[in-house]
Amino acid sequence: MQRRYLQGTLDFACGIYAVVNALACAHGLDLAGSKYVFQETLLSLSEEPSVWKSFLRNETDHYWLVRYMLQRWCREQPWELVPRQPFSDCLLPGGREPDLTRAEMFLPEKENDSGPVEAGKARKEAEAVWRALEEWFLGRNAGRSDRPVLLRFHRFLYHDLRPVVSHWTTAHTISGGALLLHDASSEKNALFALEKNSLMPESGDRGLIRIVPESLVLLEPKKKRPVTSEEMPLANGKRGGALEKGNASAGSSFPSSGPSSLSLKTFYIDALHPTLRVSCVIQPPVGQQPLVFFPTKGALIQADSGNWHGSC
Repeated sequence: MQRRYLQGTLDFACGIYAVVNALACAHGLDLAGSKYVFQETLLSLSEEPSVWKSFLRNETDHYWLVRYMLQRWCREQPWELVPRQPFSDCLLPGGREPDLTRAEMFLPEKENDSGPVEAGKARKEAEAVWRALEEWFLGRNAGRSDRPVLLRFHRFLYHDLRPVVSHWTTAHTISGGALLLHDASSEKNALFALEKNSLMPESGDRGLIRIVPESLVLLEPKKKRPVTSEEMPLANGKRGGALEKGNASAGSSFPSSGPSSLSLKTFYIDALHPTLRVSCVIQPPVGQQPLVFFPTKGALIQADSGNWHGSC
């Protein structure tokens, strides 16, 4: 039987999936929104040849990619997140606009050679990481499911000094002495839980799994507020104001649930979930860009062509 190749076997997109899954945990990002974030991120990477090559060939540690995504997608509504790093600040977004031309393929962190931690310090490091995770998931906010953690771990075999796997993922809680992952991998040997004793066994200096302290990003959704049409993200990079044409009084309503498709010039969103967990797509006539938006209840969306149709 020939080997069956799965998503993740031939690509190195775990950093992108980790951030998308964090958005799903924190904001209930749906399929349309997830595809939008994934595709737009890849399109942006492809516009910078050196960045694109490093990403495709895994000639990087992907810290810059996680930071880029946090800066691009998580700094404003509707997916705004408050990031915290207990051991570093290398992934905290900075500046107003993300700039891939200045991305560092390897951050100057001690872990970037992916080698073992100095003997005797590995257990102390693992204990500090576990305490930070327990405080985040089991502290005063215990039971909340919308406070994910981004992290990178290295997976070792016994007596090997180099990891066999280095992987970005999303953790969503701790249960039964294990860190539970909201992971994208579909490979047979994928991990969906990191046992505490695999991070720091009773004997030995290093566990079979090392969570890199500098990679930890604790994420919390910022309190939501109503989003105006000007703030709605669109696939062409423009805001909702670009759609404000036509007669606002000729509104048609979407149904409150289920997919719908209809020809229209102007339509009115009157029954969507107020927490922005629904995204919509307007498909244009052939040759024009589709519009992706994330409306609130009562949002008025207008298009300047009579041949558009929309779905939620």
